Amino acid sequence: MSLPPSQHTGEPAPTEAPPGPPPWVVARVLDVTSYFNPIDCRSLGVIRVCLSEMQSGQVLEVHGNRFQQREIAAWTRKFKHAIVNTIDEAGLVRIFIQKGLR
Repeated sequence: MSLPPSQHTGEPAPTEAPPGPPPWVVARVLDVTSYFNPIDCRSLGVIRVCLSEMQSGQVLEVHGNRFQQREIAAWTRKFKHAIVNTIDEAGLVRIFIQKGLR
């Protein structure tokens, strides 16, 4: 009987996400793909306004493109929000932002 590859290398076996819905509930969905402009950050302003109307702990699902993903991630860290998941579907990126205490 041979051991699985993960036991040969000493690394833990990969785990799969449990079936069912994610552990968070999306409170709002916001599509900012039309706001993309490499010169300004209008999409960040729209996200900020949307999050300001939400309560701490709620999750905002943001739809954007791969170029917006990095600026949204940096902005999210700067203002102490959390990205709980990111899904890239053929260039359309879904970013799940949990509102922080601000």
